[in-house]
Amino acid sequence: MQHRTDLYSIGITSILLLLILFFITPAVHAREYSLESGTANITVQSNGLVHVEESITYTFVGTYNEIFRRVYSPPDGYITNIRGYCVDRLCTFDVISVPGGYELIGKLSQPTPQEITFVVSYDYYRGLKVYDDVSELHYKMWGEEWEKPLNRLTANITLPIQDGDTVRYWLHPDTFAKQSTLNGNVITISTNAIPSREYYEIRAVFPRIDSPDSNYVSLQKGNGLNKILAIEKEYVTKNAIAHIIYYFSILLAASVVLFPIFIYLKYGREPNIDYFSLYEREPPTNSKPAVVNAIMMGKIGMPTLDGFVATVMDLVYHDYISLHDTLSEKKYLGLINHEVEDVIIEIKEDTDVSGLQDFEMDVYSLLKRYTTDGQILWSEMKEELGKDTKFYDFINKWNQKVKNQIKIDRLFISKGNTYLIAFSSVIFLIVILA
Repeated sequence: MQHRTDLYSIGITSILLLLILFFITPAVHAREYSLESGTANITVQSNGLVHVEESITYTFVGTYNEIFRRVYSPPDGYITNIRGYCVDRLCTFDVISVPGGYELIGKLSQPTPQEITFVVSYDYYRGLKVYDDVSELHYKMWGEEWEKPLNRLTANITLPIQDGDTVRYWLHPDTFAKQSTLNGNVITISTNAIPSREYYEIRAVFPRIDSPDSNYVSLQKGNGLNKILAIEKEYVTKNAIAHIIYYFSILLAASVVLFPIFIYLKYGREPNIDYFSLYEREPPTNSKPAVVNAIMMGKIGMPTLDGFVATVMDLVYHDYISLHDTLSEKKYLGLINHEVEDVIIEIKEDTDVSGLQDFEMDVYSLLKRYTTDGQILWSEMKEELGKDTKFYDFINKWNQKVKNQIKIDRLFISKGNTYLIAFSSVIFLIVILA
């Protein structure tokens, strides 16, 4: 008894330890970070050189060793004077060259601080395009390489001009902007959250700088304002189309769910009737048994084999043929005779069959074809019908004749089926086009 008690105690203790490990271990090893805020201060100097100062504020849960920021050179330019640090000296700064730019690394002190602000600055050579008529700053303030969303971004773009009325600027995508203002020569921007894998950029156009130097700016031949306006107009058009497609896709998704439900509620249920009766002594119509079988048991008006049997019995009922019980002898192993119950099918030759419908006449003729002197045993009839595929071919043709006697539209409401097929075809075509 003491041994069982010890085992029970050990089992309970083990379960409790497993539960403690299950709930505590994830918390101990959990690692998570978020991007709380970002700033970008972009200054275009009078000679066209672009100076950038950026900061990103992180929050951490768990242990991290470093943070990094990648910056890329303009298409025909380069980046110099790279500087970086963490506020309160919470990291050491390093720079590594990568294809097309640099990776700015902050190696974190340990234990990992809960919040860190990483600050970098650099000079952006040939980042400003200068045309014959205007200057253009096209700068990505936030890149799409981030796997986490940024809660908010604040940017200040200072331009080398005196009159702000000569400045035009556009933000892409414009849906992220919370507020943007132009005060003198400074464009100030604040955003809502920027989702992960999304970029945010500005295009600003202002008067051509004096005596542009190709060491600092990218000189472009010809006038640029009309080209830029055309690009921005195209962007607005594409953005509007994208919004239409977005809302259309929502509408399409909703219709895929709601339209079939509507069809079912309107056309897919039996109509309500106010007739109630426990028992009917007579059929409600004078429809033939095979037709009733096709409606009630068949598939879209096609009868089953029971419809064929019902037609035989209906011919008996109307005295075109007769059935008589009898005993027939069967031999087993060619030696033993054994009497079994059987049925004699008798064709009444003197009966007027002009009133039979075509499918009834087919059954009557089939039975008559296999009789000898107007009679045949049912067991012999089954053997004859099973010898080849003639009966199978007969049934297929006979089924179609029965179906032709049924007015499907009068018995079934096919609107729902028609609408649903048309709707499915439209959805299929839209998916193919999409």
